[in-house]
Order: sequence, then C-alpha cells, then structure tokens
Amino acid sequence: MHEIAKTKARKGIIRRLLKSFLRIVITAYIAIVAVFWLFQSWFIYHPTGEITNTPESMGAKFEEVEFQSADGVRLNGWFIPAEPALPGGAAAANSGATVLYCHGNARNISDCLDIIRILTGLKLNVFVFDYRGFGKSEGKPAEKGLYADAEAAYNYLIKTKGINENEIIVHGRSLGGPMAAYLAQKYNPKKLILESTFTSMADAASDIYPYLPVRLILRHNYPTIEYARLVKCPVLVIHSANDELIPFSHGRRLYESIKTKKEFLEITGLHNNGFLISENAYINGIKEFIDR
Repeated sequence: MHEIAKTKARKGIIRRLLKSFLRIVITAYIAIVAVFWLFQSWFIYHPTGEITNTPESMGAKFEEVEFQSADGVRLNGWFIPAEPALPGGAAAANSGATVLYCHGNARNISDCLDIIRILTGLKLNVFVFDYRGFGKSEGKPAEKGLYADAEAAYNYLIKTKGINENEIIVHGRSLGGPMAAYLAQKYNPKKLILESTFTSMADAASDIYPYLPVRLILRHNYPTIEYARLVKCPVLVIHSANDELIPFSHGRRLYESIKTKKEFLEITGLHNNGFLISENAYINGIKEFIDR
C-alpha cells in the first residue's frame, strides 16, 4: 500500500509539472503573438533617415524634389534624366520613357544608386522617391499611407513634370511591388515591372513566421497578387531562384496570376544582390521587355 501511495504521489507531481509547463508555454506563445500584433510595424518596416549618397557621387545629374501626399505628408525624391546617347549613335527605342521606381523596405533612396545607374544607362529617365518615414520624407510608414505616397509620385510625374502616362514605366522592387502593382491597375502606365516581390505580405510573413497566426493578426496586407490580376499593361516579373527572403514561388505565382501580356525573367543571387550578380541578364531582360 505504501508503494502504491508513493507511485500515485509521483504521478500527481508529474501531472502538476506538465500542467505548469503547458501553462508557461501557452502564456509565452500568447505573449509572442501579442508582441507581434502590437509592434508589427517595427517588424515590417526598416527605414533609415540619413541620405548617405546622391547620384552626383557617380557623376549623374539629378533634381531633388519635394511633393505632398494626399494627406499633406511631405515627401522627398530625385528625378534623374537619362544618360545622353553617344554622339552619332542611334536613338534608343525607349527614348523619352520614365521609370517610377518604388524601392524596397530597408534604408532609403540613397541605396538606389545601382538601379539608377542601370536604368539611366538604358536611356530611361528615373524618378525615385522615399515613402513616408524613409529618408527625408515625413510621417510614419503604414500601408494606406504608402499607397498614397506612390500615387503622389505618379501624379507628380504627370502634373508637375508633364510626362504622359504612356511614357511611364512603373517598377516596384520587394516592398515596392504592391505599390507598383496598385498604380498599374488604377492608372494606365506604359508597362509594369515587379521585381523580387511577394504575392502578399500575409503570404510572406507566413513563410517567415510559420508558427504565428499572421493571417489573423496582420494589419498590413499588401495584396500584390490581387492588384496584378487587374493590370492591363504588359508586365515583367523578375525573381531569383536563390532569393532567401521572398521565395521564388512568389514570383511564379504572381506571373501566373497576370492576365495581360507578360514575361518572366529568372535571375540568380540573393534578395538584395540578385540584380547585380545577374547584371548582364538583368539589363538585357529589361531592355528587351521595354523595347518590345
């Protein structure tokens, strides 16, 4: 009887320990979910304020501009004219076109010098701008605000610079992808380029945080794929098979969802350097897409 009592006592202790451990795990999980829900903007957006370089550092002329979003937030950007054609050279097929470049999440426009070099080298004017909270732009990042900022940049090209819509190419990279797709389905640009971007923020967050109920708690959705389905202009989707941040499958699913004329350019390299690792293929792919 004494041994039976001791066995029951041990089982009781084990059950109490297991219950205590389970309570701790559940409490910790709820705390993690709560932190993500409360501070998700901190997890999503990674802006920096300091402008470390300008196009002048690579010998390019540029115009620094300020313009306002619809809600009055002041935004900052650069307009960089295309490199002039070589003396005696034939005019490029894309001469006169302007790229509205919606950059990715981290840092600001001073980290866009390589893409500026590439695009102006293709005889394209380039307008890069910082979303609210990035670089010299005022405000704090939020999904609705970033769409408004992209629209303000688009309207700046049309109303202030006097550029026709049929000469605007909207190019969105990573976080800039949903903004570019949003503009392309709402307006009538010449073409759309979606580079290294996600089908939606919820899909991307689910890949990164598979153990969290992100679809239930995420307040920043950025449904790129929904906008892409509505686009009517030709679309080029660029993605690296080696992208460690946004899986290659996102690029393929975006491409498959598009109902208009479309092309897919596969590059190599990681999320932040693929366009440089694959620079020749990248440049040729964009040039062929635009020239067509």
